[in-house]
Amino acid sequence: MEDNSLAQIAYEHIKVRICDGQFPMGHKMSETQLARDTQVSRTPVRIALARLEAEGFLTWEANRGYRVTVFSIEDVRAIYGVRAILEAEAVRLSGRRGLSAVLVRELTELTRQMEEIVYIPDHSAEQRAWFLKMNHRFHRQIYDNCGNEFLLRQIASTADLPLALRNFFSFSAEQLTESHAAHVNILAALTSGEADRAAGLMREHIWAARDRMSVKKTKRAGSQARRVPMSRGKRILVPAKERAGIRKESEG
Repeated sequence: MEDNSLAQIAYEHIKVRICDGQFPMGHKMSETQLARDTQVSRTPVRIALARLEAEGFLTWEANRGYRVTVFSIEDVRAIYGVRAILEAEAVRLSGRRGLSAVLVRELTELTRQMEEIVYIPDHSAEQRAWFLKMNHRFHRQIYDNCGNEFLLRQIASTADLPLALRNFFSFSAEQLTESHAAHVNILAALTSGEADRAAGLMREHIWAARDRMSVKKTKRAGSQARRVPMSRGKRILVPAKERAGIRKESEG
């Protein structure tokens, strides 16, 4: 039991470092160094590494040990294809179930915070990382409302791998803007009671992310974010007064 508890500590430490990009694709895992970093023996580290291999984060090779899994473009497209199916269904069920006033406020606040970053020219790496964290929360809170625990488990099994992948394929300012616009439209559809439409928008949102990651970009950071197109006839989720303040702040 002690080994299992220590293995959990090692597992969480290693997984976080893979997901945030500290351990890049192809990185060789050193049991000795990991044991030193986590302040546990090598046995719990081995247990953690085997678990991460089973989950797809690591690859083991004879006489070479564990390395962070290297994902090909084909892998990215396959993973995101599965995500599109599962997560669109979670959105549909969440919309059919209905969003509470509290959840709508929380999701609206997340879109407001993401928009603050969208309107800042020349995003820093830290700002992009923060955007991605809020993006993950936005998706997660909608899915958690779906009422289907079995579906949530399946989503969880694929969600962390794309989260790790996003650290290997960078996004431009324009792409962050497009991603944010999709969030606004998805939430507008949900709050209008259009569950099927929201599911379709989420499916397109994930497919768009897949395509952005699977096409080599020649231009990265440095392009200015354009204005987010709001859905006509839908609620404007971020007040115009606040948007003006964000633009003024970013220009100052």
